[in-house]
Amino acid sequence: MLKCLILLKRERSNMKHAKLSASGSARWLACPGSVKAAEEFKSSSSSPAAAEGTCAHELAAMILADQVNPNEYLGLTLKDEPYVVVDKDMVRYAQEYADYCEAIPGRHFVERRVDFSDWVPEGFGTSDCIVYDESTATLHVIDLKYGKGIAVSPVENTQGMLYALGAYKLVGNKPIHKIIIHIYQPRMQNISEWTISAGELLDWADDYVKPRAELCFTPDAPREAGDKQCQWCPAKPTCQTLKTHVEAVIGAEFDDLDLPVIDKQLDLTKVMQNKKLIESYLKAVEGFIFSQLESGESVSGYKLVTGRSVRAWADAEEAEQVLRAKRYKVSEIFTQKLISPTQAEKLLGNKYNTIENLVIKPQGKPALAVESDKRPALKLNCIDDFDII
Repeated sequence: MLKCLILLKRERSNMKHAKLSASGSARWLACPGSVKAAEEFKSSSSSPAAAEGTCAHELAAMILADQVNPNEYLGLTLKDEPYVVVDKDMVRYAQEYADYCEAIPGRHFVERRVDFSDWVPEGFGTSDCIVYDESTATLHVIDLKYGKGIAVSPVENTQGMLYALGAYKLVGNKPIHKIIIHIYQPRMQNISEWTISAGELLDWADDYVKPRAELCFTPDAPREAGDKQCQWCPAKPTCQTLKTHVEAVIGAEFDDLDLPVIDKQLDLTKVMQNKKLIESYLKAVEGFIFSQLESGESVSGYKLVTGRSVRAWADAEEAEQVLRAKRYKVSEIFTQKLISPTQAEKLLGNKYNTIENLVIKPQGKPALAVESDKRPALKLNCIDDFDII
């Protein structure tokens, strides 16, 4: 049986969840009505990705606070999350994060509860790492993000800004001129920061956060659809505001499709700008209908059926014996494939450079991207594709 990595006995361990949490602030600040709407949905259980993130946070915090050697935890599992194993990558990333935090001069606060209830009713949370440098009157708020799906930006990051408000109170009467919010997302190679003055942060809190937080508790709190606020909202599949928004975006652009395109001058860019939101909405609706049918409810027009499956050997060893008995060669009944460069890099670690010269990276196929994408636009010579008369 695998040993367990015990959760830290700090504020995070037994903390109740804030109704207006910092992590969910992008949602409730933009859509105050989502708070009441979300109450009708059961909170989902921890996902494997979330459990993995929790494990990485605990390991990183122990390195920072207790000066432990992370290699001693290699192969262990997180208590209450037995399917998350501390691997070499987690050890390396946790140590590199700890080194990053320790390189910032000043007094360090690790996994510290922060209180921003002056602006948000019962507002509190746990900040991964706070550093106060009195010599420069600078407050650092570092947020470890272990996810690898979406790169998180520190610019006007509401979670980081709310933690900064709590850190501002934590420091007390010490002078603070500027606040730097750091995002450390190692698996996305995203290590970035954003600076805001203490005055700008307090103005934002007084003029925007406080009134928006108060709106969340009003009977007719406004609801507004958008990428950020709808992305993780549990009420998304039944939200009438989002449904109306999606229908308006799609409907407005396709009202007159019977007309020639050259006359219609369709502005399809508006649809593309809302692509993520539309796809996210459809996926949420599909998931909601599936869960309704799975729980025995009826949904007009839909039913659950047996999905496609792939044939597999009931007994692989017996199947091998039968094939061998028929005198088939080993090369005929077994397949063998060389590991990929990515797998080789993980296997070799810092020795990957000994084989890196054997790796090629073919040019990718043309892909659609927004103009703000960092990649350069392709230069296509369309004239060569036509005969010149």
